Amino acid sequence: MKKYFKIISIFLLIILCSGCVKYEGNMKIDKYKGMDLSVKILTNDGEDRFSREAKDAMIKNGFSINDYKEDNYVGVVAEYQTKDIDKISNGKKEDYNLVDMDTKGVDGMFTVKKGLFKNRYSSNIIFDPTKYLYNYQCSDGSIISYSEYSEDMNCFIVQKDIVPDTFKFSVEVEGGTLSNNAAEVVDDTLVWNVDNGSVTKIEFEFERTNYFNIMIIAIVVVLIVMFILTSIANGITIHDKEKILEEKRKKAKKEAMAERVVKKETVKKKRAEVKKEVEDTALSNMYNGNKGSKAIPEMKKEDVEKSGMVESSFKDLYK
Repeated sequence: MKKYFKIISIFLLIILCSGCVKYEGNMKIDKYKGMDLSVKILTNDGEDRFSREAKDAMIKNGFSINDYKEDNYVGVVAEYQTKDIDKISNGKKEDYNLVDMDTKGVDGMFTVKKGLFKNRYSSNIIFDPTKYLYNYQCSDGSIISYSEYSEDMNCFIVQKDIVPDTFKFSVEVEGGTLSNNAAEVVDDTLVWNVDNGSVTKIEFEFERTNYFNIMIIAIVVVLIVMFILTSIANGITIHDKEKILEEKRKKAKKEAMAERVVKKETVKKKRAEVKKEVEDTALSNMYNGNKGSKAIPEMKKEDVEKSGMVESSFKDLYK
């Protein structure tokens, strides 16, 4: 006989044990791409059947594990948090089975279609216990697990193990979803009541804004605008500087011309004063020199000026 349940999931061992089993999953996705996931796995037979091996496997995959009691049920609460669901999303649509959570972690829960300003996410989550819950008896008398079965074998189902009595999965998507197949919708919360004996697809789509991309684009735009404004301001400043320099040049030229005029007038005035002084001196000398002369009678200054003697004297002076 082949090995019974050769590759069965550790996570599902609790579900396969006897007694009533309660499974409750809660997921919350915020508008900034953060996700919180909490899963309760409980049995009412008074024993914690979640093995150390199973706990270690989930801790290794990023979960925190805590013992939990609720009425007559005991078990664990497994919690996982991420600030960016892009880290657990991929570009290919591929089913993510909740019963593989201990071995697979949370990678591949979502398919993402990335855009510049927004990303669109679709859930890949399913609950499919059938590949672990059925055993087959073959014509040679051997009993094999579902994972070992193929359609070309001459085998038939001989056993269906116990599945959870209560299985509930809820998702709260902040801002709502684009589409979903939930059994119940309350505001932004979607609820699935999982059918024990069949595959349940937990489908929903939503969008999230790429705030990081928008921030980068905004920074680039601001830098471009600042560059343009700075260039314009520099252009205006250069123009203003040239205008100021031109005005200074004109003012300096004007002041230089005014200074030359003043100097010219000063020189002219000085020359006039000198000329006047020379004339006065000449007249005085002529007047005083003729005093007491018998040949020339005594003359007053006014008479000397009228006589034309001054003019002839200056002609001799300026030869």
